[in-house]
Amino acid sequence: MNIIKFKWPVIGHKNIQKYLQESIKRNKLVHAYLFVGPNGVGKTAMANYFVQSVLCMSDKDSSNFETSVIPCGECEHCSQFNKNIHPDVFIVDKEEENKDITINQIRELIEKLSLKALVSSYKIALLKEVNYLNEEAANALLKVLEEPSGKTILVLTADNLEGLPETVISRCQLIRFYPVASEEIEKYINENSKLSKQESISIARFAGGMPGVMHLWLDNKAIREEYLDNIKIKVQKLKDPLYKNLNTAKDIFVKAKLFNEKIKIIDKEIDDWISIFRDLLMIKLDNHKQIIFNNLSSEFRIIAHHYDVKNLQSILTWLLKSKLSLKNNPNPQLLLENFYIKVNS
Repeated sequence: MNIIKFKWPVIGHKNIQKYLQESIKRNKLVHAYLFVGPNGVGKTAMANYFVQSVLCMSDKDSSNFETSVIPCGECEHCSQFNKNIHPDVFIVDKEEENKDITINQIRELIEKLSLKALVSSYKIALLKEVNYLNEEAANALLKVLEEPSGKTILVLTADNLEGLPETVISRCQLIRFYPVASEEIEKYINENSKLSKQESISIARFAGGMPGVMHLWLDNKAIREEYLDNIKIKVQKLKDPLYKNLNTAKDIFVKAKLFNEKIKIIDKEIDDWISIFRDLLMIKLDNHKQIIFNNLSSEFRIIAHHYDVKNLQSILTWLLKSKLSLKNNPNPQLLLENFYIKVNS
């Protein structure tokens, strides 16, 4: 009997891995999946291993293998997929110069999916950041979801469901990705790096349950140091007068010309402030084991005296809501200015 072993080096999400792998083994695949979770949580990595495994399975004759490792990484399908040249895999992503995923991108996808698969049993579309679909594109995609052609699989990913039509959501197998336990990330770091235990703990806490963030820090010390220097500067801003911070908010956007560039800038700014105010809240709650920036603990304690728990919770809630609605905000600079007004009030 052929034994299939999956090799998906994804941190966490064991239940999701099991569900998807069993679907492949039993050939019980649905026509559309929607992977939803915050940026860096691991949904794109999972989608890639899932798609590659579906393709790799189609290239194997089970009678020739006592044990099959999926994906094998060696067959023609795996090789083409890893090089982004597989003729039956179509990727749709928001283009840099556009605010949304456009209807022209979806029309092009529909045309490709209407053709017969060239080398695989399946035609597979991987649509990234589908919460950026504009209304026309979403309606066009809906037709594909309602009337899938042949052996077609669509894998959609989104940071959240904000702005995504319920009609699209309801026609997909919704799979939610939640932050990975800090202990699991710390274990991975200890097993795959030479960092000290304290450094491993700090990176695991900072990752906030996001393996993608952990990998970024783990692979590049310069990025870690630059980030911490940036946090120090932001902490200092909490001591600065309001007028100075409003000027800072204006200066941040000087070099950003495209709307997408401004969104990326403010998204990163919000993430940084969420981490800072989370630490301030942990200090007020005397939950020191959860503090990310231990090296700045003295500065944080001084600042924490100026806020109460309710105020910190209110600021964090505002930041999280602002992040979710960022795509639909026509003036990112005003959002940052409002933040400085809020923390100075």
